[in-house]
Amino acid sequence: MTGMRWSSDDHPYVVPCLDIRGGRANPSAWHEGRACDDPVEILDRYRCQGTEKIFLDIQDGWRDDSRFLPLLRELCSGGGALLVSVDNGRARDDHDVEAVLGAGAAAVALSTATVDSPDLVSRAVRRHGSASVLAVMNCRRAGDGWQVHVDGGRRATGIDALSWVAAWSAAGVGAILANCLEREGATEQGYDIRFTRAVVDAAGVPVIASGGCGEPAHMVSVRSRAGAAYALANTIFHRGIHSVSDAIRHCDGHR
Repeated sequence: MTGMRWSSDDHPYVVPCLDIRGGRANPSAWHEGRACDDPVEILDRYRCQGTEKIFLDIQDGWRDDSRFLPLLRELCSGGGALLVSVDNGRARDDHDVEAVLGAGAAAVALSTATVDSPDLVSRAVRRHGSASVLAVMNCRRAGDGWQVHVDGGRRATGIDALSWVAAWSAAGVGAILANCLEREGATEQGYDIRFTRAVVDAAGVPVIASGGCGEPAHMVSVRSRAGAAYALANTIFHRGIHSVSDAIRHCDGHR
């Protein structure tokens, strides 16, 4: 088990996200007028700016684990709590979960596996502890509610989002990352407050809000209005629109 800690009043609650493919940041991150695709350098910068939790989305398939696991070990050795998803939140078996945690990840993030391999996710909770398992939910609107999608948001499952949240909270995952696919990417409209509030109300565990952050004020809003424990952001940091330290300072000023 790891020493990972989830809390609804954690600080700082800003969670940068870094996408990695083929050992490089994808897309590159901009810093001081230059592009950088070295994930080690990017994570070091995020850590220096005060973040404690970082979400790593490793987009390579598990067949490439001989390449990305050494990189993951290097990234984890730098400190902080890395929340790691591989291949759209898949895990082929218990060994894959153990490989991620054994490399030093604070938590393994599972999305597609919660639908395709639910028994595997439940075993991960029992074997490694609740704090070591982060359940990731990608959703789109469906009527008056939301539907769970997997395979990076490409495959609709027909599963009601709030039923999924209740089930995995009861199963003992440490936290839930709730990503709104309509807001994801470079929309910068802000988090979907109604969606996040509904997830928080249905969950018995801390919730990470995801999808649509365009400025630090959006992070404050999703925490104060929707009750999110954490706010994940990608584009605003990668494009150099705001620094992680700027976001943390802004959030600290509105506690």
